[in-house]
Amino acid sequence: MEACYDYLGCKAGDCSMFGRKDNKHCWEVEGTLCNHHGIQLAREKFA
Repeated sequence: MEACYDYLGCKAGDCSMFGRKDNKHCWEVEGTLCNHHGIQLAREKFA
């Protein structure tokens, strides 16, 4: 599975998700720096 930062083209190197290889996604972890609209929708849907 592709990492969320690769899929979204994220360059936020200071994000807690950047560089992780553990199959978690940005929308599953609080405090990430992702502000992609799709991530916000997923967070709302799965909250």
